[in-house]
Amino acid sequence: MFYVDSKPVEFVKSYPHLGHIINAHMDDAEDISHRRGAIIGQVNNVLCYFSTLNSHTKYRLFQTYCTSFYGCELWCLLDDEVQGLCTAWRKSIRKIWELPYRTHSYLLPLLCCSLPLFDQLCIRSLNFVQRCLAHDSDVVKFISDYCIKYGRSNSCIGKNVMFCMQRYKCTVEMVFSGQMNNIIECDFIRSTDCMHAALANLLFEIIMVRDGVLSLPTWFSRDLIDDVTIRYEMLF
Repeated sequence: MFYVDSKPVEFVKSYPHLGHIINAHMDDAEDISHRRGAIIGQVNNVLCYFSTLNSHTKYRLFQTYCTSFYGCELWCLLDDEVQGLCTAWRKSIRKIWELPYRTHSYLLPLLCCSLPLFDQLCIRSLNFVQRCLAHDSDVVKFISDYCIKYGRSNSCIGKNVMFCMQRYKCTVEMVFSGQMNNIIECDFIRSTDCMHAALANLLFEIIMVRDGVLSLPTWFSRDLIDDVTIRYEMLF
């Protein structure tokens, strides 16, 4: 038992510090799980209170109020809970845009004109590392540099940098120079072919027509709409 000011310090398995949950296992699983629950609750609130708005407006609200992910820069990207968070993000996107649960995952970031959540987390983690390396404090710079060059798998920062170097085929010099945002965005663009982009554009226009944001020309008959819908469903 430890005492501070003659008062016993309570033993707990986890506690929040500056909004980040630290547990007895010294991993990020509980904090990531908490963020996953938070995004699910926030999305349900958006859908409940703004159900009459069109999908595009609801997505803007989702981006503003449901995707802060405070403290994600400290997470280890290799934690299994990160994939659970990404799954919750994809399910939320389908709900926001009122899409079938079978809608392919690769269409979701294209529809939203954004990177997949996992790539966004990688960018935030690497930006945090880059800011640490350029920090005014010599202590912060030394620790960050040591974690990357020598700590590596023994350090969360080192693990994340090594993982991103392998995933995006970049060098540690690129991380130091702060080029990772463009590299990750270009990697996503290269992985997206014209067919995927065309499907996402078609899906967006169909949603806008469904929500009454776009109007169809008079020659666009109901039979033609049904034919487009059938062809679209066949792609899934």
